[in-house]
Amino acid sequence: MNTMLLATLLSAQSPCPLTLPDGALVRGQLSADPELSLFTIHNQRDSQVFVKLESLSSDQTIVVFVGSGRTTTIDSIPLGEYAVSYAVDGRLGDDCSTLVQARSTKSFDRPFTFYRREIAHSDGSIEIETGDNWIELGGNTENEAAASSITLDQFNS
Repeated sequence: MNTMLLATLLSAQSPCPLTLPDGALVRGQLSADPELSLFTIHNQRDSQVFVKLESLSSDQTIVVFVGSGRTTTIDSIPLGEYAVSYAVDGRLGDDCSTLVQARSTKSFDRPFTFYRREIAHSDGSIEIETGDNWIELGGNTENEAAASSITLDQFNS
């Protein structure tokens, strides 16, 4: 089959891009505040992942894409506690924000806390401390991170 024709047929089947850039925001919104926390995702797997941060105190949900063997940092994570889950080798549905397929989906057993604290020193200077977090997927530390399997519906909710 002609390569151009195949590309046209594939793109006609799904309104979503076939490939996404690392760190692409699939769902949710981030502010452009450089004083908020960072979240770094090291994907050591041989397949792409979608990582979801779901606020435990609001309806804020953020889903990002990370390619195989790539690392991305999301900046300006709104402050608070988040449940973090991920989907391995996921495929986006027609709405381009939920997954219709994934090889596996897991959720970390502990929440991740993102915070910003101002520390006043006796000399009058102020230090800004942020609660940055990171995860490593596919490496030796993944089993130690205590992640449990979840359903695709739970990931999408």
